[in-house]
Amino acid sequence: MLHCHRCNNTAPTEVRSMVTANNVRQWCYQCQLCGRRVGGFLAKRHPDVLALAEMIDFDKQFRAQQLRAHQQFLEEQNKQWWEWYANYLKSDNWRDKRQQVFRRSGGLCEDCGAPAMQVHHLSYEHVGDELLDELMAVCLDCHEQYHGARHAN
Repeated sequence: MLHCHRCNNTAPTEVRSMVTANNVRQWCYQCQLCGRRVGGFLAKRHPDVLALAEMIDFDKQFRAQQLRAHQQFLEEQNKQWWEWYANYLKSDNWRDKRQQVFRRSGGLCEDCGAPAMQVHHLSYEHVGDELLDELMAVCLDCHEQYHGARHAN
């Protein structure tokens, strides 16, 4: 513990990193009571600075590891969803809904009026239990435009 002149007592301190006006990173002790810097800047080789730098490095590595694990989880979840969706598109339930959409549209693309060949989901929010108004009959060109625009991002 160091003496803080603002608090006028011996106060608990922590090593903190700060960037000075000339954009240089410096290390110092900071009073935990008032937030004021206590004493001068510390050398980069000061044991407290090295310990903090080690903790920061560990934290960065830990966060990177967590991010990689989360990305792998999302990729696996995405893969499972697409496998489920491919199977759903082969189901009797989907075939029935698809036929109802084609009947509703008279077999024509609900976008341009050409012969419809596919059914497009306007939303994937209720896939597997979608309402007919969430589906539209489309020709191949219009379907490609819908998905091309989505996959271009």
